[in-house]
Amino acid sequence: ASFTIVDEDALRAQALDSLAGKVLHIRPNGEGLPDNPFWTGDASDNRSKVWAYGVRNAYRFNLRPSTNVPYLGDVGWGTWEEINVVSKGANLGWPCYEGEAQQAGYAPKPVCQSLYQQGPTGVRAPLVAWNHNGGSAAATGGVFYTGTSYPAEYRGAYFYADYSQGWIRYLRVNDNEQLVG
Repeated sequence: ASFTIVDEDALRAQALDSLAGKVLHIRPNGEGLPDNPFWTGDASDNRSKVWAYGVRNAYRFNLRPSTNVPYLGDVGWGTWEEINVVSKGANLGWPCYEGEAQQAGYAPKPVCQSLYQQGPTGVRAPLVAWNHNGGSAAATGGVFYTGTSYPAEYRGAYFYADYSQGWIRYLRVNDNEQLVG
């Protein structure tokens, strides 16, 4: 989809039969896995390969060591950058949402109207989102620190960055993949 205008192609991120805007869980040969949330019984079906959907522009991801749940940076469009927990079957909202807000350019689209009618349970909100205030930004998914060389406050923390803004931050999550600090 175009990155400068509202483009119908962006709506493919909400269509389970398209591979655009998805996090896939596949075998090395490209086949989907039976434990995927949208498994159809046919390993070659696109939706059988989908783990999560509604992704705009994932830039780096990593698996949490204790749970193997993916965490990814999703580069925003007009306003918001995101770090997402990509739980099984999650809809991360793009292009209907950017950050936690409805994306005004796509809001009138029937696909988005249908999603909005589901209320807050229709999408998995970002773990962290930040406004790039009209400037350049690029959310960069990071890594969980499992070592012992750095101070205790960093142990088990997830480090992420914004490439364009030139910073690195960290956060902590609980056993349920929820932000705690």
